[in-house]
Amino acid sequence: MARRKGHRATGPRPREQRGRKGPSAPDRAVPPAGSRARGWLIGLTLLGAGVSAVIWLVRPAGGGRVLEFPPPREAAVAGPEQSDFVGSAACVECHAEQYGAWERSTHGRAGGAPSPETVIAPFNGRPIRFRDAVVVPAVSRGIYTFTVRQEGRDDVVIRVDGVIGRGHMVGGGTQGFVSEYADGTIRFLPFDYIRDESVWFCNTNPRTGDGWVPISSDMRLADCGDWPPTRVLGTDVRLSNCQECHGSQITVRFDAAARRYQTHVRTYAVNCESCHGPGGEHVGRARAGTLGGSRDIAIATFAVTDKDSSLAVCFQCHAVKTVINPGYLPGRPLDTHYSTK
Repeated sequence: MARRKGHRATGPRPREQRGRKGPSAPDRAVPPAGSRARGWLIGLTLLGAGVSAVIWLVRPAGGGRVLEFPPPREAAVAGPEQSDFVGSAACVECHAEQYGAWERSTHGRAGGAPSPETVIAPFNGRPIRFRDAVVVPAVSRGIYTFTVRQEGRDDVVIRVDGVIGRGHMVGGGTQGFVSEYADGTIRFLPFDYIRDESVWFCNTNPRTGDGWVPISSDMRLADCGDWPPTRVLGTDVRLSNCQECHGSQITVRFDAAARRYQTHVRTYAVNCESCHGPGGEHVGRARAGTLGGSRDIAIATFAVTDKDSSLAVCFQCHAVKTVINPGYLPGRPLDTHYSTK
């Protein structure tokens, strides 16, 4: 299927030993009762002084206002930004052979803008029938759409802006579709297509729990978990999402001033920088002729990468992960943004 799953790493955690017996009474020095009482008194005095200091910090003497602590913010993470990425087209200038191999690979053909070359699903006007709806996939003048018709409601026409997958996986190659919404998000549509079986299907797990199943006239449209479309491309902890896996250099954030989301997607394919990290400085040095002879080539090379670092590259997409801090981009430490435990 198009949705890739990984491994969840687990491990034992040390547990504090409680109720463990210590040395026998003769082996321990027991202070006299009087000194123990003085110790308690000193401890309580110091504790009271500490509490008073904390109270003074929060509520200053003289009737001053209580300090207002700012709300928690996303942790600042050092690393590359969107401007550090240049796209795979910049790589072909020096790495034509490697670029050609990537372009023919499943990563290079993982998705893109809708076109006769990328779309394998039949956008031929033949309806997809639900019990309470008819969905018509069609293409006109190069624009791919799904028209949703339900009795008593206006037709809903959804434009396809991106293609996810191209049926490459053996025994279940699929293709999905996304659309750009007015709020700035890019959302997954509930109508997926499987090449080997030539059927439309959808994910019912959020609603009926039956998994990914072929669409039939026995199903309601609302049985599809992505109807209405709410699952977004990119990681936003407030929204159902697919993280950054179905494309390259994907970020999504809410712009409070503009009152809308800002979503950035360089490509719906998986490009060179998805694995090697940002290439801006590397390309700049190469074009300036200052790259030769330097041990630092300003980009990740896997010839000398250790096992854990190599696995982290794959885990960007091929692992089940929990978000720690949104805004991940290739080249940043994965464990500052995600936990695989």
